[in-house]
Amino acid sequence: MAYGRGATVNLALPEDPPKVLYSFTLDAPVSGAVLVWPYAYFAQEGLGLRVVDLTVPSQWADLGLIPVQGDHLRVGLAEGRLVVAAQGALTIFDLNHPLCPDGPGEMCMGPADPFDMAQAASIPLSGIPSALAGMDGHVVVAMEPGSPGRGGPRSRPGC
Repeated sequence: MAYGRGATVNLALPEDPPKVLYSFTLDAPVSGAVLVWPYAYFAQEGLGLRVVDLTVPSQWADLGLIPVQGDHLRVGLAEGRLVVAAQGALTIFDLNHPLCPDGPGEMCMGPADPFDMAQAASIPLSGIPSALAGMDGHVVVAMEPGSPGRGGPRSRPGC
């Protein structure tokens, strides 16, 4: 798991309390993270998604940025898709060509090229996203209290 504060990121075992294995600092604050081994995608306000290679976590490598428009970035993973919520849009990317080294039915890893993603959908959002989660083929976005457009729940099946 990945968590942190500001620009500092901790990679840890999900224990109580989490056991930190590695810690590093990026160039700007992080508002969310998704791990798709051996890569991590970090949402960074005003920049987009920072892609980091964690093949050797103690010697992580910054691979660059995927530009994402909007503020208040939140990032999640839903059924093999990278989901990014920002003020203005929910964008869903397919992770192309997953590696399945142990054959069918085994856990797949990230794409051979972490930038090889196709935009599957973009859905307008009004308001400020505070969190997102993927579950049962749907993506759920929580909006900040008082945000415009906080009508009934919306979902995009198959995402």
